[in-house]
Amino acid sequence: MRHVSPVDSLVAAVLKANGDGLVMHVGERPYVLSPSGSTNLSERTLTVDAMKGVLSDLLTPATAKRSTTSAPSSGSHDEGRPGGQVPPGGGARR
Repeated sequence: MRHVSPVDSLVAAVLKANGDGLVMHVGERPYVLSPSGSTNLSERTLTVDAMKGVLSDLLTPATAKRSTTSAPSSGSHDEGRPGGQVPPGGGARR
């Protein structure tokens, strides 16, 4: 049986639900946002260790090569700032 990474499973869940986004907060159940509403991906809440595992998978060089064509998360990237970094406080501009 082939091992499927957590990131691949999450991407598959978003695609299966025809989703627009994935929401993952530690202490809450992860869910997919879609035009028809939200779809829970798990009956259990997301733990710190599970989030660390997903982030570790996302930030490995092998995963980075696979996802070079994917769009950045709207909540973590700001095209108007050097390096695309969102400053503390959410990046509200005056």
